[in-house]
Amino acid sequence: MADPDPLRTSVADDLGSLAGVVVPSPGPAVVVALPPGTVVAEHFVIEEPIGTGGMGIVYRAHDQALDRKVALKLGTRGLDLARARREAVALARLAHPNVVTIHEVGEHQGQSFVAMELCAGGTVRTWLRGAPRTWRDVLVVYVAAGRGLHAAHAAGLVHRDVKPDNILLGADGRARIGDFGLARDASALVPADRRDDRRDDRADVDEVVTRTTTTGPSGSAPAVGPLTAAGAIVGTPRYMAPEQREGSVVDARADQYSFALSLDESIAATGGAPRRVIAVIARGKARDRDERWPSMDAFVAALERAARPRWPWIAAALAVLVAGGAAIFLVTRDDGRARDAASLGTAPVVDACAGVDRDLTASWTPERRGAFVAAHGKAATTAAWTADVLDHHGAAWTQARAAVCERGVSDPTWSADLVTRALECLATSRTALVGLATVGDVAQAELVAATSAVADPTLCARKEQIALVRAEPLTPAEESTRDTVLGLADDAERAADRGDVEQARTLATQALARAKDGPPMARARAAQSLGRIELATRGIDAAAEHFRAAYFDFRSVSESSHTYSTAFQLAQAYAGAGKPDLAAEWLTHARAEADRLGAQPSRLAMLESVDAFIARARGDHAGAVVAMQRGIAALEGTGDPAMVPNTIRAYATQATLLAEAGRLDDSIAAAKHALEAQEKLLGPDHPELLASLGNIGLGYADQGKPEAALPWLARARDLADRVLEKDSMQRAMALLDYGQTLTKVRPKEAVPVLAEVVRIVEKNAGAKSDDAREVRALLRAAETAAR
Repeated sequence: MADPDPLRTSVADDLGSLAGVVVPSPGPAVVVALPPGTVVAEHFVIEEPIGTGGMGIVYRAHDQALDRKVALKLGTRGLDLARARREAVALARLAHPNVVTIHEVGEHQGQSFVAMELCAGGTVRTWLRGAPRTWRDVLVVYVAAGRGLHAAHAAGLVHRDVKPDNILLGADGRARIGDFGLARDASALVPADRRDDRRDDRADVDEVVTRTTTTGPSGSAPAVGPLTAAGAIVGTPRYMAPEQREGSVVDARADQYSFALSLDESIAATGGAPRRVIAVIARGKARDRDERWPSMDAFVAALERAARPRWPWIAAALAVLVAGGAAIFLVTRDDGRARDAASLGTAPVVDACAGVDRDLTASWTPERRGAFVAAHGKAATTAAWTADVLDHHGAAWTQARAAVCERGVSDPTWSADLVTRALECLATSRTALVGLATVGDVAQAELVAATSAVADPTLCARKEQIALVRAEPLTPAEESTRDTVLGLADDAERAADRGDVEQARTLATQALARAKDGPPMARARAAQSLGRIELATRGIDAAAEHFRAAYFDFRSVSESSHTYSTAFQLAQAYAGAGKPDLAAEWLTHARAEADRLGAQPSRLAMLESVDAFIARARGDHAGAVVAMQRGIAALEGTGDPAMVPNTIRAYATQATLLAEAGRLDDSIAAAKHALEAQEKLLGPDHPELLASLGNIGLGYADQGKPEAALPWLARARDLADRVLEKDSMQRAMALLDYGQTLTKVRPKEAVPVLAEVVRIVEKNAGAKSDDAREVRALLRAAETAAR
């Protein structure tokens, strides 16, 4: 019959895990068993043995002095008591809730003993066998144990024998990392030829290995002196890191490998976990230790992020960047109509320039600026930003007009036709700026969109930008086909914008069929339109064929602007779909087209953002951070206030990438940059601030600093309560982040918060939905912790 005591069973499972790995120490080990009722150190009363081996015996005992149960480990006769005391003191200095507590070290009739916390819940291995578990249940246990392991590393200790049998559960359900019998001071883990201590380590190797074969689940104290020579294989082979098996230098990253392997095995026993969780674990058990997480703290934080509920109605920053073909930065859409060169006119340059205002002072004065900001009421903060954009673009417009007229006179490469196009561009730009300056009291979102849509006037002075389409003579029939196709494509995209996907697909398909025998520009626009719609609704595999066709047709008429945007959309979409090689191929094309158009900071930033996600898809988190930083630098280098929304999104994305790279301090700093810019753009009461507040708060939570996290998450909660509908899922998310973090420090207060999340989710998604089950599990965990 199975032993009903999980503690006893787990000890029996673990005995002899290293038998035969190294030569045992010479001479028999002397183990003196103590009968029940024996008193040790005047106040520990032996009750029963729960584990036996060459190192000694582990007993369940009663501490009469403090009336508590303890695990009492008695070593073999003749062991160095001073050494045992050093080990116990090293472990006791951790004083961490997720590390087995050492109560006392002493000697009894020539045998050393260590009295420690009794973990009555047994090990993770026995816990997994005891009842059905979910991957989330497993992650909760391992995250707690991981925090204890990180504390050991921070104290300079390397465990070297992390495995499911050494992760222990107390009666309260709290996980502890135990059995530090093989632990070493990190400073001692160097090759023998680099150590000053040249003594024979044979006896120490034997002692450490013997200790492993007798370890019980209640833990033991660490050896912190220079005990084991490089090349000695210690630990449990099944869970050893490659460098540990090879006898190389062992550091905290070896513990990370063993921890990841143990977690992987435990999750497999529950039927697996989502891909995002498995990806985090896979990095922890990378064969090359330099490719693992930079610390256990970063590893645990990544596990917590991966475990958070990911609801489809919450738009994450990464989704904004790569999903549905939406660029992180504005990709302008125009009607793509080819122009008849004869219609442009060939008036003398001086006459053409004479008919264009020299500046915009008549339309935008300081008085108009003040009135504009005042007229926008609650959106005054955003209106002030719009006014800054108008100031900047107004000055840029004047400079561009002067440059175009000067080049028309002095630069022979600027023909009268080219100058005329540039002046038409400036006229269009002026109309847009004047129109923006007269926008009335609209919603903040509309004002941000209208301001972001105004193009930089300096583009009108770039030859590459205004010579967009190679003049090609069209027959009347071709012109008719072109206009029909472009009209259908425009109608299709307007239908898509208002959410009528089927109508959009029908119109775009009609445009493509009508363009079959038309000019290349018409075919390209129709294919591009259908590609955008398919990408947004069915993904890149359905859209790729149309985008490729559009790319080559645009290229055939030297339409570099559209050729660039099509290649960019393909690169972006492939990166978002986790296909880095295809993304890199199309990013190369996009960069080539960008070079033809002339390097622009905003365009460079777009390209770097895709490069970042290609690196991320390849697992190169450090490379992703570097690429994104290049994009941020390009945006900030413009000095253009119109780039503020793009910069906000870039910093928010960088915060995510930094967190994935394990750089939590830098991630929090990036999120604070995003928040500061958002407040200047949108004011303190805009719902878009919720994402940045959450990123900052959860960043601190990921660092194991819930008290630092709570003010930020409480601010997000209060903002959600002020500006969102009571039953909105976005409000539920803000409450969920706050409630989960509150559970770690004041679980009783977290219970009503999470109960409200359950109510909202069940109302929106249904009581039987996966989302509802997830949040109910979190509520139960808070209720358990509150008892």
